[in-house]
Amino acid sequence: MLNLHRYDVSKVETCPRATQDVKTNLANREKAIKDAAYGPLNPKEPNDEFWKKKADRWDVSTAEAKKSRCGNCAAFIQTKEMLSCIKEGLEVGDTEQNAWDTIQAGDLGYCEAFDFKCAASRTCDAWISGGPVVSKASAPTKVKVGSMVSWNSSGGSAQGKVEHVMREGVLGVPKSSFSIRATKEDPAVLIRIYRDGKETETLVGHKASTLRVLKS
Repeated sequence: MLNLHRYDVSKVETCPRATQDVKTNLANREKAIKDAAYGPLNPKEPNDEFWKKKADRWDVSTAEAKKSRCGNCAAFIQTKEMLSCIKEGLEVGDTEQNAWDTIQAGDLGYCEAFDFKCAASRTCDAWISGGPVVSKASAPTKVKVGSMVSWNSSGGSAQGKVEHVMREGVLGVPKSSFSIRATKEDPAVLIRIYRDGKETETLVGHKASTLRVLKS
């Protein structure tokens, strides 16, 4: 049986704790740096070594790797509600205008994979295409266990079979440091990747809103 860790979200605040508490945010960011090589420190620099490592990891060219940023990751949340949460945390002891200036300067959003505020111009090993998320899902998804689905990937597109759908809590992807927060409006989905019509040993996680259900 898959070891899927789940948390009680009934006690979670309207805004993620990391958007309101600096220590929590820093701790979670440090975990992203350690476990998923979040960076680079200064995106405005060439960072040749950083991007070569990413290209090697993803088996793509350096130019392609540089296109895979937090700003277009499916776990990067920039909904109106989330940006408001980030603003509220930043304006403690400061002004509302300064808070918005900080958000805009860093093109900030919320990383749902590692639960911290991150900048759109950075990236990490857990990057998945399909972002940013700028609005809530408009309707409940039709994704079900056993459905064959496809999604955008760095190589174009990928497909697989749904093994688990979580509508509340946090879905942890086995054998990885990646996790996805689930909601009833936009469930977290665990998928076994298929290649050339055959199942593989690889499991990935995606938001249901980033998936397309294939006809059987």
